[in-house]
Amino acid sequence: VVAAELQQELSESPRDARSDGGPHPLRSGGADQRDVGAVDERLAESEAARTVLGARWRVNLRLPDRALGAHPTHGTAIAALVRRARPRAIAIPYWADRHPDHVRASELLTDAICSAGLRRFQAAGDAWRPEWVCYYFINDHAAPSFVIDVSDDYEVKRRALACHVSQFAPSGPAAETSPVVSATRSSAM
Repeated sequence: VVAAELQQELSESPRDARSDGGPHPLRSGGADQRDVGAVDERLAESEAARTVLGARWRVNLRLPDRALGAHPTHGTAIAALVRRARPRAIAIPYWADRHPDHVRASELLTDAICSAGLRRFQAAGDAWRPEWVCYYFINDHAAPSFVIDVSDDYEVKRRALACHVSQFAPSGPAAETSPVVSATRSSAM
């Protein structure tokens, strides 16, 4: 499954994809544009979460935070990844959410997944269309079309989310710890 991490991520490892060591052309450069988590910190957190989940691989497209879809190469990079990975199912953020990046990610991914299946679309790889694209809720909700019982995997998910400290436990004198981190820390004690 190609997951939502695509919304802010591009290279085959947590480091730049360029062999010359220079910055990746899609990298947002230095610190994240938001005041929550620098790029390198968030990459390390994502790699830690991948390990917790037991995922064999993850790809970081290095798409810029707060500027998803601002350049045509964003959709092309996603379409090329879909063609290379050839997933049967793809889970992407639901199209209505209070966070603008989640909305943009949903739109960009929906469009790029469609493009990946078009033979004449100019992206690396042979055309590929997944059998199923499903949308999941991040912040908001609506009536679901299906529900999957994840009870047996819920604690692993919480541990993986807790790896994203910069997102759920920002620093600073006025910062408040997210319920995700608080609950995970208290259940570990």
